[in-house]
Amino acid sequence: MSDAITKYAKLVDLLLEKTKAKKVAWTYDGGRDVISVWNGPVLLQVTQSSDENWEKTYSVALLNKSGDYLEFFNDDTLSGIDVDFGEDSYFERMRDLYLTAMRQVTGADRALDDFIAAVERDDLEIPF
Repeated sequence: MSDAITKYAKLVDLLLEKTKAKKVAWTYDGGRDVISVWNGPVLLQVTQSSDENWEKTYSVALLNKSGDYLEFFNDDTLSGIDVDFGEDSYFERMRDLYLTAMRQVTGADRALDDFIAAVERDDLEIPF
C-alpha cells in the first residue's frame, strides 16, 4: 500500500474521531452535498455524490486558497485497505464522517436533542 493511501486512511480516521467528539468546525454548502473545514491556507472538502448506478460515493479533496486541487481521493481509493473483522470499511467510515458532520453543521443533532428533552419534561403538547 502506498504512503499516500496510508495517509488518506489516517486522515479519514482522525476526522471521524474528532467530528464525533465535536472538535471540527465544519461548514456546508447550500445544496448539502459538500462539507468543508479550513486548516490555514488549505480547504478540506468531503463530498457526497452518486455514481453512474445512483449509489452514494464519498470523496475528500484538499484545495489551496486559489481553489486549485492539491489532493483528491474517494472511498474507492481506500477500498483495498484491509480492516479487522467487525470494523467498518472506509466507505462506511467516509459516509459516517459526512453524515455526522452534516448533522452537526445543520443543527439536526441539537434540534433532536432539544425536542427529546422537551418531550421528556412534558413541555410539549403532542396532538396524539
